[in-house]
Amino acid sequence: MKKILPLLLACALAAPAGVFAKGKNAPKKEYVPIHTTITSVSDTSITIGTNDPKHPQSKTYTVTKDTVVELKGVKSTIKDLQTGMRVSVSVGRTADEAERISAGDIPKDPPKHDKKK
Repeated sequence: MKKILPLLLACALAAPAGVFAKGKNAPKKEYVPIHTTITSVSDTSITIGTNDPKHPQSKTYTVTKDTVVELKGVKSTIKDLQTGMRVSVSVGRTADEAERISAGDIPKDPPKHDKKK
């Protein structure tokens, strides 16, 4: 027991002060989820983009006869999809081919991003 006490004391003193400083006074940032939405859709392709203004991204996928399309969890067709819908795309045999597309409704209110003052 006498050997363990000095070891514990040494570990406590060696711990960085920042570990104990965080807590109640740490500022909280509002979490804003990044969503992927349809920016363009045709019978043979779908282009999706993010709503993140700091890191905008866009990607176009080829839609084949084997691509599975779901709208709100129900099997659907590419023609039922609209620009602005939230979407998730699973990649197929190649990085540019969509194997599965799952879409939902168009969001009513766009998310609010942090604005630095």
